[in-house]
Amino acid sequence: MIEIEAQLDKNKYDDYVRRIFLFGKDIDKAINRAAKRAGDSGKAEAKRQLAKEYTLPSTDIGNTIEVNQLREGAEMRIFSGVQDILAFRGVKPKTPLPGNGRVIVEIKKGNKYTLDRGFVGVLQKGQKKIGVYQRDETKGNVLRKYHGPTTVGMFKANETVQSATIDKVVETLDKRMIHEFERLLNG
Repeated sequence: MIEIEAQLDKNKYDDYVRRIFLFGKDIDKAINRAAKRAGDSGKAEAKRQLAKEYTLPSTDIGNTIEVNQLREGAEMRIFSGVQDILAFRGVKPKTPLPGNGRVIVEIKKGNKYTLDRGFVGVLQKGQKKIGVYQRDETKGNVLRKYHGPTTVGMFKANETVQSATIDKVVETLDKRMIHEFERLLNG
């Protein structure tokens, strides 16, 4: 799990904070609204950046990111187990001959892998979940099931995604704090 917190540096907005306290306004509500918006924009940026890099749809990415309000700020949590490899748009079964199947897998855009002796299907009757399997002849024809990476792993593996997300959170927090403070002062 990855946690990114958006917390306010009250010293940065010292003039606003003093004026708001003079008018007796509730500053915590403004901080929470701005931080929540910053967390939401960080989630949207993480979805956008990861969808640019990987073939996993952004809705599936968004389901693994949660934004929570804190006492003075917000928290964005990225969590997930392994993704179902069939959720990735880059999985395409190619079967030229029966018994000699191939599956082309593209998890990261532009990087295609071919699983020889692979197939998309189920192993037994009644099994509801379809998977991607490959015969491993070195281990006596044992079937091996493939899974995609976790959202956490995709996020950690890419510095540009991390920095773009954190920059977006900081930028939005700054803009929204000024907006919320102006709103409190101007009624």
